[in-house]
Amino acid sequence: MNSAWLKHFLVAVAVSLPSFANSQTPEVKDVSKFVNKYCVSCHGSTAQEADRRFDDLSSTKLLPEQREKWHEILDRLNLGDMPPEDAKLQPTDQERIAITGVLTKLLTTADRANRKQQTVFRRLNRTEYDASIRHVLGLEEMLEDPTADFTPDETSDHFQNVGDTLILSDFLLTRYLEASGQYLRHVRELASSSPRRQAWKFTAPFCRNMPNPDGLDRDGQYQHIRENATFRFGYLWLQKLRRGVPASGNYRIRVKASAINRNYPYKERIIRVPREDPLQMSIVAGDTRAGDMATNNSTDRVLGVMDVADDRARWYEITAWLDKHYQPRLGYPNGPVKIKYMRHQLMKHHRQLFAGFIRDRVHIFHDMHPDYDAKTAPTLAKEFLAEQDRLRAAGKPNDVFGISHRLNTAEAWSQFYEEYQGPRIRVFEIEIEGPLVTAKDNQALWTSLFPAEKISVTDASQLLGEFATRAYRRPTNLKRIQSIIDLYRKQVAAKAAPLDAL
Repeated sequence: MNSAWLKHFLVAVAVSLPSFANSQTPEVKDVSKFVNKYCVSCHGSTAQEADRRFDDLSSTKLLPEQREKWHEILDRLNLGDMPPEDAKLQPTDQERIAITGVLTKLLTTADRANRKQQTVFRRLNRTEYDASIRHVLGLEEMLEDPTADFTPDETSDHFQNVGDTLILSDFLLTRYLEASGQYLRHVRELASSSPRRQAWKFTAPFCRNMPNPDGLDRDGQYQHIRENATFRFGYLWLQKLRRGVPASGNYRIRVKASAINRNYPYKERIIRVPREDPLQMSIVAGDTRAGDMATNNSTDRVLGVMDVADDRARWYEITAWLDKHYQPRLGYPNGPVKIKYMRHQLMKHHRQLFAGFIRDRVHIFHDMHPDYDAKTAPTLAKEFLAEQDRLRAAGKPNDVFGISHRLNTAEAWSQFYEEYQGPRIRVFEIEIEGPLVTAKDNQALWTSLFPAEKISVTDASQLLGEFATRAYRRPTNLKRIQSIIDLYRKQVAAKAAPLDAL
């Protein structure tokens, strides 16, 4: 940057900013007279009660370094503490009211001017940057978040847009550059692709990776979502769409589902799902490259939430944007949380509703058994384990070894869920169709940024000018962006393909 230009710029800024000292001189004189008359005798050169001295205050303007003293004088006047009651000379009420009004006005004006002086240049924080780039590139609906790896923005008084705290390290600058590449790659793919419209239809079972199968699932008919997605395997996902949709775009998603057992036969304090509330089904998109689709991950985006009707299968439909590789899954956002941890309470308070599970799976010496006795349980457990050892040593069939493991096999959980009559979402079919027609405005923008045909230097300059106008949010011309055009030409001269250089 030219040092002479910078010097003139800083001088211009300094001259243009309002100053604390530009207070109205006649009013400052009135305040100064008041202070000299009623305050200086106790707070002057010869006496400084409470270590306060006011005879050195300017009589013509409010100086920045004296601001605290003036504020303290105003506070004491408002409280009626100054002058004190035993002072020989006291202002009248009219004098006190008038001078507090004048001083309040002067300090308010000066404080506002000072705040303007403190305005600093700042970078966009993560949220602002993401929103700005999406708007400029027409990517408002994109699910991927290129800023996910940014370091968290520092806060000041709970705000994340204060310039003093928004530093720009080399690490963060690298993240900005990487993110910009991700945005542009997404646009380039959208501009260059013309995917064919496809339709998928899925029937139960939609997925088979659940470690604890639901005893009420019926292959070819329906599969259930039984608890909140905070559970590790809380989502019903599409195993046959393991890699997600093949192209980005809007998709029509239809689900045939019903709510069952909303009026469940258990104590409400155990299940913690209000009976009067309808069961809800969510459609949540996640990146299939991020990991297990049955579990929450950082790429999740909620596409829609709907109330599900009781005991009658109906179709529920939304149209939403899906990025390439993303898959829509189904959740139960207001469902029970961690049924595993409420199983003890269900056995204790509703033993008659789990007769088969208790008979086949729960030993009497386990605290889940309704007839559990803490005094006799240790002896019974010791005898059981000893018998298991004898059977195994003899090579004979024995019960599932271990007390807790007997309760937590896949077969045990399936039996438990078969008898469990808690609230569930029953899903019959899922249909997906797309990508649908893209908004024409966005398509025109994407193809203008990355045209399909070959481009010349002149074409590139024009495209860069159009993009600069959109990015700067004001009209621009080629002269203003000459440095960017020169960079493009250098890339082409270095044998880069024109579109890559652009």
